[in-house]
Formats: sequence, structure tokens, C-alpha cells
Amino acid sequence: MQWKYMAFATSAFAALGAANPASAQQADTYESAPELAVNPAAIARLIEVWGFVKYHHPHALDGRLAMDPEFFALYSQIRAASSLEKADRVLTDWIERIGTGPACDPCASEPDPAQVAIASTTPVWLAGLPPELSEGLQAIYANRGAGQANFQIAKDPGVGNPAFANEPDYTHSGRIGEEAVHLLALARQWNLLRYWFPYRDVMDRQPAALLPEAVSDFLAAQTDIERQQARLRFAAAADDGHVNIIAYREAGTPPGECASPYGWQFVEGRLALDGRAAEGADALQRGDVVTAIDGVSVDELADRYGSMIAASNSAWRERMLAMVLARGACGERQIAVERGGAAMTVAVEWLPASETKISPYPAFGREGEVIQQMDRITYVRFADLKRDRLPDLLEAANASDGLILDMRGYVSDFLVFELGKLLVDEPTEFVTFTAADVSAPGRFLWGARPMLQPDPQGRSISVPVVAIVNAATVSSPEYHAMAWRAAGVTIVGSTTAGADGNVSTLPLPDGAGMRFSGIGVYYPDQSPTQRIGIVPDVMAAPTLAGLAAGRDEQLELAVEQIARERAAMGEGG
Repeated sequence: MQWKYMAFATSAFAALGAANPASAQQADTYESAPELAVNPAAIARLIEVWGFVKYHHPHALDGRLAMDPEFFALYSQIRAASSLEKADRVLTDWIERIGTGPACDPCASEPDPAQVAIASTTPVWLAGLPPELSEGLQAIYANRGAGQANFQIAKDPGVGNPAFANEPDYTHSGRIGEEAVHLLALARQWNLLRYWFPYRDVMDRQPAALLPEAVSDFLAAQTDIERQQARLRFAAAADDGHVNIIAYREAGTPPGECASPYGWQFVEGRLALDGRAAEGADALQRGDVVTAIDGVSVDELADRYGSMIAASNSAWRERMLAMVLARGACGERQIAVERGGAAMTVAVEWLPASETKISPYPAFGREGEVIQQMDRITYVRFADLKRDRLPDLLEAANASDGLILDMRGYVSDFLVFELGKLLVDEPTEFVTFTAADVSAPGRFLWGARPMLQPDPQGRSISVPVVAIVNAATVSSPEYHAMAWRAAGVTIVGSTTAGADGNVSTLPLPDGAGMRFSGIGVYYPDQSPTQRIGIVPDVMAAPTLAGLAAGRDEQLELAVEQIARERAAMGEGG
């Protein structure tokens, strides 16, 4: 299935004259702008220039220049600029007023080119601006300090992902519904992608290309729900499965407080029932393919809600979309399905989610104990494995014909190095990271290259090991799978979510937080994982026929793979 990833509004706006300049001090008493036509190009320029100053000017970086009041004051002038040239004049005057600040000491220096993973686009952008505006901004850029933390941005002391501690919250200000505050949200989101998002280079569309449409989309939003939906659509443009704004969950889902009494998931691009059902729900069957809900096709619903789902790839988007479409209005709903080649529509009573007792996500793999035996193969529910069970895992695995790590789900413990040492007999590279260079916002540098080290006591797993992955393998489980692959583990299943890297959160003006991948995660040869995911060595995508029959085709193939590897070792047949 394919659907639109973005659905920015395309409303046209006429242009009127700009207001007279206002001082930053007046911003504290700013009121909603009068109902004048808007110049989106002028607002886009404001967002670009304001964000540049926020993350480059020394007085913004030491907190003396309060950037939100500056935005509000400038917005009141630029909102209805009759031309981009007039907006540029306002911004040029502003830059002249704030100056370049005190001279940097020490100043930022250029790194070895081999250290640069993603170059900053700022010099090219500055060169393309009108000369007078560019000159002032160039002077600020040349005056960058060497520091790697400041009032606007800091780094996690352990991993180095960005932290935003000083973003004002307007929740209790009475201003949440103001247009300027709404556009401030876009300014924060957009400049995050421009300067602090480590996977900017693999987005479908670069931040500069997104901004004009996003401004129009934000301006077209009139209600609280519409404003939240605009922010969700823009967040989705990051193409990052880590991105979400949890506070806006209701805005991104069908209206209503109830849920389907049936569980479903996308298989072979189609929405199919997977066997989960509330007690007494028997009108639909495992394997039924849903084609419409209340007369609206699944394709249309996918276009409507898929544009607000942030996903690195289609596997993750389908996983999240299936959950979204299982929420909605209470009462009788008309569900159109295909069953055995026949089409039918069935009335289904949707219930409060607490009454259905169905997990919003499908579960994969075998139920029961964390460590199980199945036909002389040790099977591990990796999502539930804790480090204190590793001795048991080692003993069980080495007494069996092979080990299957079922990683189709999140983890409950971080076991990369503790389990990894049982899988290698020499130091083994498996990953390298990138992190933002605060002295040159928008630039990302290659960083640490942790390694798996063999167990100092000489313990190791001596049988074939297979890991099963799919779209539910996201973030930390993907990182684990990278390590296992480097250690010689065979990866079986389907493509993972393609979202890795410690998560950071950008506060938005209404108190919500936009989560995103804060560091870049790559293979040791610097090839990417973001959006690609962990591509299995042995592909085993589920089928509609297998789902209808209740088969776990990925587990079946993992068992076959163990047998093949045992045979190759000369110990099986």
C-alpha cells in the first residue's frame, strides 16, 4: 500500500503592507495579529533567520538575547509584508540592532574533513541571501565560539544527544491560540531539523524544501486540533520512526474513545485480522482483509492519518497505522472485508479500549517462559530477557542444537555487551556514531566506535544462533541486532523499523514535546541504518495465507536456518 507522506495545505495568501518595527520589549504584550492577508514567504524567511540567530549569536547562546520575544516582535512586522524584500529589510535592521556580539574566544575551528559525517548547509544558505542581510549574518557566523554547550543547546553527558532546557512554555499564558505562538512551534520544529537532526541527509525532502508548504499549512489551521495536526504533519516529514508528539495523540487518530474488538495488522500491504479478538467477538475471522470502515476505504484512511505518522520506512508506518485505524467512535461500525475472495460488510460494536482487553500492538513469537526448549532448539523471548538470566541462556543454548533470539518487540534490558561477549572470540566492531557539532550547528561529526569484547572468563555460545526481526524491532532492539550480526548471528525475518539513536525531546510552546533521534547510528564502514533498518540475511516476510492459517512463518524459517547451519557444521542432517 502507498499513501501520501505529507499533506501540507496549499492555501494561497495575498499580501499587504508591513507594520512598523516594534521593539523586543514590546513582545511581552503582543496580541494576536489583525486579520490581514499573510505573506508565507516572509514568514519562512523569518523562521530561517531567527533560528540562525538563536543558535549562532553569542548573546542568544548566553541567554541575554531572549529569542521568543524577538520572534513575536518580528512576527508582528513581517506577517503581512507586501514583499519578501520588505521582510528582508526588517530582518536586516534587526541584525544591525543586535550586532555580532562580543568577539569569540576561543573561536570555532574547522575539523579534519574525515571527521565530518554531515556538513552544515549554512554557508551555502548565507551566500544565497540578499547582500545586506547576508553580510550581517556572515559576520555572526564568523564569530562562532568553540563551545559545545550553551544556553540554547546542551549535550547528554553520556551519549551526546542534544538537550533543550530553556524553551519557554506558554501553557498558562493565555496565548496558546495565538497565531504567532503557533508559528513559533513551527520555527522550533523546523530549526531542529535544520541544525540538530542527525539524519537530515536521508529525509525525503530537505528542511529548506519543506518550509514554504509548512508555513501555509500552519497558517491554514484555525482550531486547536488543526494546529496540532499541522505540527504532526511537519514532524512526520522528518522520516524518523522515533519522532512523535505524544500530547497530540488524539489529534492524529480518528475521533472517538473506543477501539475495534479485533486486532489487525498490515500484511502484504493489506490490513488483515490477526486472530486477536475481544471475548464474544466472532463476526470476523483471522485472515479477513479489511477494505473499508464505515464506507471509507482503508486507502483513503491511510492517506488521511498516515500523513501524521512519523516513520522511517513503510514497515513502521504500516505498524503504526494499523494501531491508529483500530481507534475511533463507539457503537456499531460497518467493517467491509474480503474473505476467501468474497466481499461482505459486517456490523461490529466498538467498545472502550479498556473493555476489549486487546493490546494495540500485535505480539509475535511463542508465549510462555522467557527461555524455552522447542525440538532441541533453545528459544528466547528477547523482549523479556534480563541480564540475570544470561547464565541460564548460556547453559540451555550449549546443551541444545541452536539458539533463536526472537527480537520482534522492544527490550526490557540493555544486553548488547553482556550477551555480546558470549558471541565473539575477539574484539569486534559493530557500530559508529555521529553527534552534532554545537560550534557549527547543522554539522555532524563521526564519534565513538564501541566494540564487543570476548568474555574474560572464556565463556561462549558454541551453537548456531539466529535472531528474528520485523517492524516491531525498533531502536534499541535494532542496535542489539547490529551487534549480533557483527558477531556472526544470522538475522532472519523482515525489515526492521529503521529508527535508531538515543532519543531527545524538543519542548513546544504549548508544553508538548517532540521526540526525535538525537544521534546517528551507522555500521563501522559508515553505511547507514536509518530508514533502511536491519535488513535480514534471510528474508521471511509474513503472508496473508500464513496469517490466516495461524502460522509463524518467520519462526519456521529460523528453525530451518538452525538446521542448515548445523548441517554445514557437519553435526546435523
